[in-house]
Amino acid sequence: MTAKFLALITVSLCVLAPRIAEACPSCAGNSAGGMGWLAVLGAMVFVPFAIAYVIYRVIRAADNQATRIGRLP
Repeated sequence: MTAKFLALITVSLCVLAPRIAEACPSCAGNSAGGMGWLAVLGAMVFVPFAIAYVIYRVIRAADNQATRIGRLP
């Protein structure tokens, strides 16, 4: 890759950065965000708990299966 190509990519990312920043709940809460900020904030609060629950269930299922097989004391 040439230096000009890398410079073009860097400039493009800098130009697009404000659009990416509008995705956070803090930015969505301003007047330009509309009512969607509540849904985004709720999702950001709920999703980590949902992921933790799924991981917990997978670990419990693997532990139960290993116990039935007799691999755990």
